[in-house]
Amino acid sequence: MGGLTVSKQFLMISTTLPSEYLYGFGENTHDTFLHDMNYRMWPIFTRDISPIDEDVNLYGAHPFYMVCENDGSSHGVFFYNSHSIDVTTMPNPGITLRTIGGMLEFFVFLGPEPESVVKQYSDVIGRTFMPPYFALGFQLSRWGYKNTGEIQQVIDRTRAVQIPHDIQYADIDYMDGRRDFTIDPVNFGDLPALVDEVKKGGLRFVIILDPAIANDYETYERGVALSVYAEWANETLKPDDQPTENNIIIGNVWPDNKTAFPDFFRDSTKQWWTEEIRLFYERLKFDALWIDMNEVANFDTNQYSDKLYCPPNQWDDPPYETMAAHTGPTNRLSDKTICMVAKFGEKNDERLNYEVHNLYGYSQSIVTQEAARQVLTGKRSMILSRSTFAGSGKYTGHWLGDNFSNWKNMADSIIGMMEFNMFGMPYIGADICGFVLNTTEELCERWMEIGAFYPFSRNHNVQDAIDQDPGVWPDTVAASGRKALNIRYRLLPYLYTLFYDSHTTGSTVVRPLYHEFSQDRKARSIDKQFMWGPALLISPVLQEGKVSVDVYIPVDVWYDYYTGIRVTVLGSTTLSAPRDHINLHLRGGYILPAQKPDLNTMLSRQNNFELLVPLNDQNSASGKMFWDDGESVNTIEDGLYQINKFELRNNVLTITVEKESTSSWPGIVQKLDTIEFMGWPSPPLNITVQSNGDEDIIIDSDKYFYVAETKRLTLLYEFDMNQSYTVKFE
Repeated sequence: MGGLTVSKQFLMISTTLPSEYLYGFGENTHDTFLHDMNYRMWPIFTRDISPIDEDVNLYGAHPFYMVCENDGSSHGVFFYNSHSIDVTTMPNPGITLRTIGGMLEFFVFLGPEPESVVKQYSDVIGRTFMPPYFALGFQLSRWGYKNTGEIQQVIDRTRAVQIPHDIQYADIDYMDGRRDFTIDPVNFGDLPALVDEVKKGGLRFVIILDPAIANDYETYERGVALSVYAEWANETLKPDDQPTENNIIIGNVWPDNKTAFPDFFRDSTKQWWTEEIRLFYERLKFDALWIDMNEVANFDTNQYSDKLYCPPNQWDDPPYETMAAHTGPTNRLSDKTICMVAKFGEKNDERLNYEVHNLYGYSQSIVTQEAARQVLTGKRSMILSRSTFAGSGKYTGHWLGDNFSNWKNMADSIIGMMEFNMFGMPYIGADICGFVLNTTEELCERWMEIGAFYPFSRNHNVQDAIDQDPGVWPDTVAASGRKALNIRYRLLPYLYTLFYDSHTTGSTVVRPLYHEFSQDRKARSIDKQFMWGPALLISPVLQEGKVSVDVYIPVDVWYDYYTGIRVTVLGSTTLSAPRDHINLHLRGGYILPAQKPDLNTMLSRQNNFELLVPLNDQNSASGKMFWDDGESVNTIEDGLYQINKFELRNNVLTITVEKESTSSWPGIVQKLDTIEFMGWPSPPLNITVQSNGDEDIIIDSDKYFYVAETKRLTLLYEFDMNQSYTVKFE
């Protein structure tokens, strides 16, 4: 197509695409997973912006896209550049990429399957971190808890309605004057005692940390002594309202006083940040860390003379203004962040913020993960970051930011989930029931249902909004949420195994139908449904007042999760969806490991396992289960895990311990006691079990049940998960 430009502070390249099926580029807002090719522009530049408007850059920078070609094969391209970027689609079809620095450096991934493209991309940017098992449980948070007693009330309210609950959060409310590593002595002085108490029952606790450090207490002073803060690149560029005693950039974020911004590219900052986390852990025994405002956010920049102000210069005012500049109040790149003439990095290897702005959250995630693992002495922990870059998934998860309590933002969360799985960040979800504004009972009920199938499942809302934890509505939101979450907890072994695959091969956890059915043109544009791996299809209600849902069921063998009945109508169809129901379908040919649910993962991990076995047209199926202790660092790298494989062929089910590790379930004799077969053609006359070459054991007929109307066979028999078995059906 032509259109190659290489100039000072401006690079542009245009290229044709083999089809109009274009996905990716983030993090920004758009109505559909499949990109509009009619001359639309999307910016890529990290900024503290809520996803309220169309075509605006959000919190992360992911210049990666995938194309499904007309024959169903796929390829991907990673534009390796950390500057501000504009992406323009064209109906040729084609795209134009513009950036204001760096190089035109590309990695091309030839697939040809969509999952292969993502795996190949992960070879370059790094594989996703393995989350601790508790991080797959349901989580509760809000900005606006007034004191420790309110947190206790929410915990009690959640227990009272029997909602599974694994993680409780504390937002900036717990801090003294909103300063990191402090506790409000009046309202939250008893928070450490609460944390110690609730953890006895298996609940975990997460605290928030913002990067901006108030310049009026010990943490700040220790940082000054170690030269940890971002500085002005040139003294002559420093505005008049900045302090004269040092070169530190001073801004304005949440704390009551002015703030400085740690430079996480420096070794001294890594040491200081780790030590501050260690000192705080001595006071409050958190289990994971939530890092926010790390785009980096800075309030009021350029708006008022008495706030941080960026003097005119070629970096804050480049010759080409990317679209991202126009999402700030004064049309400058530095709006709501720090000036582009800030400098980062070690001496003699410094970079302007103009170059590395998009890497701020990424750099903080690396340091924070390392610090948490040191402080928690070998525990895997979990980091949750708002700002991300290509490769952040190796260190952190992500939530989709300050969404709104409306039906559109709930639907858009599916697009965000699918994209971040493409970007190598499968630990992803949106604030359930919405963050900004007051939710409604119906919206929250439906959002609890879809949120039960977010990999990262957290209900969180804004200060001054109404309470929206499910216990507020015990007969509706709590009842529907409990039903959906119990399914989630039952399927956690399957979800955990998907994360193992992602960690080791780079595959997605949540994926669009397109990834499994790329030859199906209709499936390529579906973004109101999604899948867990290859085997579970999730079809939520996304519209107010609806008690049915329009869905697309690709051509294959599918079973209703609840009844086990095979789906007979494929393609576009409408399914019943009462207020307490989210439609779920299991794909024939896959064996899903499951476990009896409980009120948190500490309890559910002690329960017996199950297998769900939906058969394909050949009456066969296969699957596996990954298991470890759920929390130690490097269990996979050190071989401290177990793999059980399951295969059904020719009326013989084999259960094989492919890799054994007694450390996977310390102190527990793990059993598999229920196997549910869907699509079993006729009742078996005999079922025999053989283990370790022993003689066949005939299973008593009262240990299995067959329902002819649904073709569902249930086997109730205890199998030791540390042994291999052959089960024959005659």
